[in-house]
Amino acid sequence: MEGFLLLLIPILTICLNLGLWRLSRGYTRFAGAAMFVLLSGLIASPLIGVLCWQASQLERSFGNTQGDALVSVAAGAFNVALALIGAVAAAVRKPAVAPKQAPESERVRLRSD
Repeated sequence: MEGFLLLLIPILTICLNLGLWRLSRGYTRFAGAAMFVLLSGLIASPLIGVLCWQASQLERSFGNTQGDALVSVAAGAFNVALALIGAVAAAVRKPAVAPKQAPESERVRLRSD
């Protein structure tokens, strides 16, 4: 059971970042990157570490505590790495919708024109 839960953590992390990737398509370049850093890197990484810690503490023993802590830190670091990759990819990606340019005939002329 513990091994299954620890295997589920990286899958959950990858799915979270893919979901954020899809969600960031509607935002501008910098807003999508900021969303990745904020939601995944700063908020979800500690939560994933705590979830991994709780999953590994199903069978309590003093000898496994240091290894469980390292696994929890590694899970949080894995999510931070995915969040940074996603933030860079969101910043580099072109926006999904280009702003529309008004045709010359529909443009409102100002006095200074």
